[in-house]
Amino acid sequence: MYDNISGNTGDVAIGISLRKIVKNLKVDYDEVLLNNVDLLKYDTVIIGGGHLLRENSDFFYDKFKLRGANILNSVGVVGNPTDLEYLEDYKYVTFRSEGDRKKAGYINKDSRVVPCTTMLLDDLKECPINIKERSIGIHLIPDIFSKEEEELFINWASRLPYNIYFIPITHYNYDYLYMSKLSSKIKNSRILPIMKPLHIFTIVGKFDYFITCSLHGAIFSYTHNVPFILMEQEKSRFFLQDRGLEGYLFRNLGDIISLSEQVINNPLDYSNIIAKDRKILKEHVERIKENVPSGSTALALKKYDEKYEMAQLNLQNSILQINMYKLSKELEIYKKKVKKVNFKLEEQENKRIYYRKELNKIYKSRGWKVLKKFYLIKDSLTKKIKRSDT
Repeated sequence: MYDNISGNTGDVAIGISLRKIVKNLKVDYDEVLLNNVDLLKYDTVIIGGGHLLRENSDFFYDKFKLRGANILNSVGVVGNPTDLEYLEDYKYVTFRSEGDRKKAGYINKDSRVVPCTTMLLDDLKECPINIKERSIGIHLIPDIFSKEEEELFINWASRLPYNIYFIPITHYNYDYLYMSKLSSKIKNSRILPIMKPLHIFTIVGKFDYFITCSLHGAIFSYTHNVPFILMEQEKSRFFLQDRGLEGYLFRNLGDIISLSEQVINNPLDYSNIIAKDRKILKEHVERIKENVPSGSTALALKKYDEKYEMAQLNLQNSILQINMYKLSKELEIYKKKVKKVNFKLEEQENKRIYYRKELNKIYKSRGWKVLKKFYLIKDSLTKKIKRSDT
């Protein structure tokens, strides 16, 4: 049971990783659809991961606060919920960071910190896009910069001796539209299309360095041992603190530039930390196996990969349609603005023509000719007076 509705890259990737786990365990499985929850027929439900546990009442996320002898799988906690005592009845409870685990420290239940199970994903056999050598991947979200900072970023990125690939990850932020605009102003860059999670996961592994605002973008990069920097937010800070990498969080353009140069000049090797995380994940899978009833269990999964593939394609198409709709609306706004500017320009041109005609009339008038003669006489007399004075 995970967020299988919003279509977020990280959540969909979590679902894929859970399918891999349960297939390797060779147990029957089913997916709990949030719009059709029928949990009474299941002995155990695996919940998460993702940023699922939240404070206060929430129509959507309250569905994940499921009572019973279940399994909490590497979940993140938003805010400081005070109603997590139901987790004391769970068979096995894991959080994706120590920071998240501390938020549930008041419950009387042993819990563990387990890295996000998306670290168990495998690359596609063939990379869907050819990534050139000496490459930097960049994922940015709208409104991260002021107009002045945006220009400074464009100038900085344009001078980098790398092939730059802007990669959309958080589609709900309309990151594709924003990065398309940036890419159009940076000659050595390219905007990648909206892709499915495994495509994104595979491509991120091809970069030399990665700048990202997305937690799962950073997890994908870390899993491939690709040096990265990550935008500051609580869940991102928790992830990096657990690995002693919190110094690679950026808060502004200055941080992006300085940290990027630091990472490029002194690239980190995460191999030892990754090995520790993989060991924890291996133990985690064994614990799941011990707590999953043989024969049948409820997981955030379906029996047919074809259905998942079709669902992902439909979701990808929906995201593209939403982005196209937003883009068309923005285009209409710009068209209206251009029309107004053109109208004003035409109005100014008409005024210029009118005033030119009026000036021509004045120049041809008898009064203007008389006035010219008057000034000629005046100038002549002025010169004579000056001569007589000398």
